[in-house]
Amino acid sequence: MDGTATRERLPFAGAACVCAAGVLLAVLATLLGWNLGTPQIADFGEVSVPMAPSTAVLFALLAIAVIFRTVSHRRSAAFWVGLAINVAGASVALILFVLSLKGVHPPIERMGFPAASTLDGVPLGHMSPATAAFFVLACVSYLLPALRTSVRAPLSTAAFWLAAFLTAATLVFLLAYSLGKPLLYGGTIIPPAESTCFAFVLLGAALMFLAAPDGWRPRDALRFARKTALKLALVLILLCAGFISAGRYYLLAYENRYRAEFERKIGAVADLKVSELSQWRAERLGDAEVLHENKSFRALVRRSLAANADADAMEELRGWLRQIESAYQYERVYVCDGSGAERVATRESPLPAAGIRARMALEAMRAGRVVLQDFYRDEADGRVYLSLFAPIRAGAEGEPPLGAVGLDIDPERFLYPFLGRWPTPSETAETLLVRREGNEAVFLNELRKQRGATLNLRSPVESKRVPAVQAVLGRDGVFEGIDYHGVPVIACLRKIPDSPWFLVAKMDLAEIYGPLREQLWGMVALVSALLVGAWAWAGLIWRQQRVRFYRERYEVAAALRASQERYRHLLDNMLEGLQIIGFDWRYRYLNDTAVRSARQSREDLLGHTVMECFPGIEETP
Repeated sequence: MDGTATRERLPFAGAACVCAAGVLLAVLATLLGWNLGTPQIADFGEVSVPMAPSTAVLFALLAIAVIFRTVSHRRSAAFWVGLAINVAGASVALILFVLSLKGVHPPIERMGFPAASTLDGVPLGHMSPATAAFFVLACVSYLLPALRTSVRAPLSTAAFWLAAFLTAATLVFLLAYSLGKPLLYGGTIIPPAESTCFAFVLLGAALMFLAAPDGWRPRDALRFARKTALKLALVLILLCAGFISAGRYYLLAYENRYRAEFERKIGAVADLKVSELSQWRAERLGDAEVLHENKSFRALVRRSLAANADADAMEELRGWLRQIESAYQYERVYVCDGSGAERVATRESPLPAAGIRARMALEAMRAGRVVLQDFYRDEADGRVYLSLFAPIRAGAEGEPPLGAVGLDIDPERFLYPFLGRWPTPSETAETLLVRREGNEAVFLNELRKQRGATLNLRSPVESKRVPAVQAVLGRDGVFEGIDYHGVPVIACLRKIPDSPWFLVAKMDLAEIYGPLREQLWGMVALVSALLVGAWAWAGLIWRQQRVRFYRERYEVAAALRASQERYRHLLDNMLEGLQIIGFDWRYRYLNDTAVRSARQSREDLLGHTVMECFPGIEETP
């Protein structure tokens, strides 16, 4: 690179260095945040993922490579060091891109910094595949102008447009951040951090400056219409800010309406299910209460449980129990004596006399009221049941109860299907029934994303972001948190009246905001089109200004040439001879009269000294 080329590149080199310095500042802020345990320190939003340490290191290396390119020539060591850094960065980015697409996140990406595994379901400390792809583009853009080939200018142009594409693509991500709805959040792909997108914009601008076409001269562009250019830039900035602000305001307003409507709907679903569950529970308790107060049933039980049991009475009692079982869809109905042992049942039970049913029957007789045994697992078949026990009075005041009638409820018949139904088609909507046991929230029904969770899945009350935990802690209303399978959800929490149960109606955040993301993409496309239109308008005006500038220069040059031609014609046709001789005694100009007087041709005189044309004349000191 010669000295002239170096001077022509200085404005670009200075701008590239400034952009690279901005990238280094973002990297330093990120690494400082990771070192202090607050990696979001370099982000502009509260919920965005932080720049990964591996991403920060690659940014630092590429920024240093850019600086080396601007301060060195092709034969210097700094040039080749920068090129080696670029090739190494491209290799690492390509490897991480492939691994990230396959869902493999090496621990080395965190560079030894401790971090939580996820943030709202997004892995922390790992490079996004989009980030890795952008790094590959940046490295290719850096490499192309450095190749020593006969087609260097087309390669520089290709590198310029690659850098422009990188800048535009990351600006789209930044635009989505500014509109309040980051891209790729809530999905399976790690989204690029906001600080990462900002650093890519700076890096892309630096690469554009490095690869700018050699024929473009910034000083020529700034030589004309400076005030017009400043006004145009100000108007363009105001237009871009206005478009982005309007898009953000519209999206936020749309999101608020959408979120309010969804909360209203999920609240209505939760209230409906709470009402149905409360009514169903009251009806079951009412069934047991009817048997508890029924005198005819009491007399029939007395005859059946007497020492000399009446076979006809037992058969009649069994018929009663079968009718109750069939009419109200109980799994099994039976009568226990005063010791808790089953005496009459619709079906024989393989359970021992000292099982949970016997204990609950005795408790109901001691309490003298209907007792509900909440969800429990059967000792014999391992299935989950609920059971009602109603004491059967002896009749006279003070006498011990004759026994108790038990009604087993299989939740698979009504409760679980009812909880599993959702009024609209949905892939993630779900209703959970939970209760508190000590310092844990226990799940009482089968879950869509985890089979065998009934009475087995438990969440400690310290897990404050789990909706089920918030429900058992007494929170009521809409809550946004992390569900049992580790994904962000919006849930409506309700307490079932007169019961230890809590209801959680929830849906994954990704499904909720699916239609909103479509709106976001449309708004990003619209704002991007408006921004491109504004830039195109500014470029058109700028081009018109340049065309006007160069047209004026051309007209001035043409007028000057015409004036020179007239002046030359006047001199050539003078009657007197006119000669112009330089300090070196060489003829610069002779008119026609002077040529005729010299008796030599114009070609023999112009460019030659007087001594050469007229040998007899000597040069005076």
